[in-house]
Amino acid sequence: MNADQIDGLLRGATAYHKLVDNSPLGQGEVPFFFGEDGQAAARMPDARVRTGTWHLEEKAYCLNWDDGLQNSRTVLTKVDGTIVASNADTGVARSTIVRVVPGDAEGLATSVASL
Repeated sequence: MNADQIDGLLRGATAYHKLVDNSPLGQGEVPFFFGEDGQAAARMPDARVRTGTWHLEEKAYCLNWDDGLQNSRTVLTKVDGTIVASNADTGVARSTIVRVVPGDAEGLATSVASL
């Protein structure tokens, strides 16, 4: 997907990512909120809410977490009716997006607003 497609899909929405089986983050479904203003938040499998910022690149989105990883670049690819999220640098799959809900479906913006 290109930047315009990613923007249309994610900006102002909550994307639910099903982590791959060998994910270093753990297992399960992780909601990511992509704020209209570039703020980001995600509820990790251990229930911890991670906050930071996001921006678009030519064919990827980039997350900078307040408490850790910077410049985490992710590409989205349509594969057999699903959207696969992969590391932009290595091509290794991270998750599949199982659904996208408009707005902050999980109330994660409250965590972002408290920064």
